[in-house]
Amino acid sequence: MEQGESGRKAVRRWRPPEASLSADVYERLHQVATDERRDLHSQARPFGVIVMDALERHADRLQSAWKLDPTPAAGSLFVRPAASAVPRRRRHVRPPRSIPLSGIDETNSEVLDKLAQDWGAPTRSALVEQALRYEFELDGQDSLA
Repeated sequence: MEQGESGRKAVRRWRPPEASLSADVYERLHQVATDERRDLHSQARPFGVIVMDALERHADRLQSAWKLDPTPAAGSLFVRPAASAVPRRRRHVRPPRSIPLSGIDETNSEVLDKLAQDWGAPTRSALVEQALRYEFELDGQDSLA
């Protein structure tokens, strides 16, 4: 470890991973977290735990959300990605919100990034957003454009 100006060893401080969410998904996540804090008090889940629960609950759908069907659709010459999955780049009607995934430790952060890679999600944020869309039943394309 490096030494700081005071001569003490600088401690590497770990920070939870972050995700960028569309405004509608963020608003729903914030509402769920607020409701839990009001109703469950000390048992309320932080954002990161809500995300991990959504990932576990919707793992089957998420594993195939970004997979290409190797054959073109009838009447098409090209293979197309699933239109329902969060794409790499999006235009937002309202600015996205960047949130810390509090409650996700260093080990689970690595698992999250590995899942994004293994499942073909373009980014960690895309995986998190898609899991929350499934969890909150926000499958509409409103903010995916």
